[in-house]
Amino acid sequence: MKVLRISAIALGAVMLSQMAVAQGAGGGQRGDAPPPAGQNPGGGGRGMGGPGGGRMDPAQRVERLSSQLNLTDDQKTKAKAIFDDEQKQMGELRGNADLTPEQKRAKSEEIRNKSNTDLRATLTADQQKKFDEMQQKMKERMNGEKPKEGGSKDAPPPPPPPGE
Repeated sequence: MKVLRISAIALGAVMLSQMAVAQGAGGGQRGDAPPPAGQNPGGGGRGMGGPGGGRMDPAQRVERLSSQLNLTDDQKTKAKAIFDDEQKQMGELRGNADLTPEQKRAKSEEIRNKSNTDLRATLTADQQKKFDEMQQKMKERMNGEKPKEGGSKDAPPPPPPPGE
């Protein structure tokens, strides 16, 4: 039972990290689960950001970010390269059976942070300010999703469901 609980928590952490990846570029789309292990993470076609897909592919992320930050063509090219690299690394991470869920979560966060740092370096001062605001709003949404009004990330977590 303890293993099942730890597995469920780890799966939740992976799902949250993937939502953060999608929302890190200002996206609001959410998926119900990460793709099955071994699925091509850059697999084009339907799904990646399409109905029921949840995640946006790098090109979709660039377009979303561009519409919010008014990126130049050069910035779009650099952002696409950053998102492509992030997607590749995340796919390799998902397929790595040697790491524990906690190690995967930590590595996933490290990959996202590097992508955000690299992306931020390509932006102008005004774009950086807006990007930082977008990131903060995303964190607030993720941390305060349950309490819709007046929710605070300092609020205690909800009690566990009955029977646990």
